[in-house]
Amino acid sequence: MKVPFMRAPWAAFICPRIPRMKSKMGPTYHIWTTLPYTTGNKSIALGVWKPEAFGHWSDLFIDRFRDMGEKMMTVLGFGIDVPLLYAHVDGGQPKGLCFIIFHALSQWLGFHYDVHLTRDTSFHIIEDTVMRGQNDVILNFAGLTPSRYEEFSLTVPYHYEGFGLMLEVPPPLPQWQNFIFPFTWQVWIATLVTILITGIIFHLLNYQEEKSFAINLIIVAQSVLAKPMDNIPERWRVRSFLLMWWLLSWLLELSYFCNLIAVLTIPVFPKKIQTAQELADSRYRVCLLDYGEFVAEALPASTHHTLAALGAKLDLVPVMDNMPNAGEEGCVELVLKGTHSHLETYSYTVYLYSKLGHSSTVYPLKEQIYSNYLAFPVQKDAPWKYKFDEGMQRLFEGGLIKRWMKEAMIEALDGVKTEISSSMSEAKALSLGHLQSAFFILVMGFFVSLVVIIGEFLVSYQKNGSVYG
Repeated sequence: MKVPFMRAPWAAFICPRIPRMKSKMGPTYHIWTTLPYTTGNKSIALGVWKPEAFGHWSDLFIDRFRDMGEKMMTVLGFGIDVPLLYAHVDGGQPKGLCFIIFHALSQWLGFHYDVHLTRDTSFHIIEDTVMRGQNDVILNFAGLTPSRYEEFSLTVPYHYEGFGLMLEVPPPLPQWQNFIFPFTWQVWIATLVTILITGIIFHLLNYQEEKSFAINLIIVAQSVLAKPMDNIPERWRVRSFLLMWWLLSWLLELSYFCNLIAVLTIPVFPKKIQTAQELADSRYRVCLLDYGEFVAEALPASTHHTLAALGAKLDLVPVMDNMPNAGEEGCVELVLKGTHSHLETYSYTVYLYSKLGHSSTVYPLKEQIYSNYLAFPVQKDAPWKYKFDEGMQRLFEGGLIKRWMKEAMIEALDGVKTEISSSMSEAKALSLGHLQSAFFILVMGFFVSLVVIIGEFLVSYQKNGSVYG
């Protein structure tokens, strides 16, 4: 009778005791249950049946898996799933968020475990070992999908994440354009139009000075360049107008030069691709390590036009156990060449490129695809799953899982973050490249002056027959 009830989450047994024939007492019914994963499948007597003694279901059906001290959990995992599950460099206990959660549950429920990590096994094989009962639980990245609902019992979710796409940072715009970048094109156009309109109004207000419109326009424009006027007009109508114009010019000048300081020292990049649709419309292809994840099949077969477009450009690279990152280096190389984007779980891509020292040359898209809640797939109808649900729910609501996730990422990047932060904190002197826009403006001025003087010589020659008219 033990075998069928071993997999029952709740079970209570009624054992009648019939008194001897000469006794006047009627039969009594004793209630008892078993704790399946205790030594000898220990039985516990709950008492003699009385309606008042078992007024609630919890009195009759007690928690049979509160003590799992004789249970040995076996796990086969993909050992490079940073920061969820990965092998320790010294060959000790595994690392990662999922192992931390699993270890905390073992401390609470008392079970033992044997976690074996591999790098040359397809994820499908790992799932098959659990379905066949060879292993108990999967601790790798596993989202809630319809097929997993059919094949496994899934615990409550512990994290929400999707598949990220990593792209190379586009090359910065030419530095000679630095003098343009402090303002957007809309601001530049608005400024030029304002100068023109102000020049017209100033010319009309200052008509008694008998100056040409070009001279009045230059007088207005020189205020924006922080050059004072030689002579302030005597009429107050012009002075009051100029006061407002000087105030606007001062604000424009201040805004420009404040932004110019930042532009000169920080490279300006073109607009980055941030969505899956923009990536699908771009020239980039998509690279994915072929380790058995469902995305390799789901993308080409998707009915969503964006995902289907990405699937049509999907290139798979094989798993290579002799490589430090099991073959992810193939996708990294393609990303650095500027031909592909790298499709992988979001946290892992951030870790991988930081570890390889490429965090400053690549960036993840803001949009993730196949975002999903992550859970632990366990054997179908495992009787102890509800205990995992209870424990993981407590850990999640207590904020421990969120904290452990941050700590797992920091531990995985131990020594990498310091290097990145120190390189960014170094002060840099302005180079000739930073200031080449100023020299470019000077060259433009020389060219314009040359064109003007040639034009003046031609006009003088036509009028006087000599260039010295």
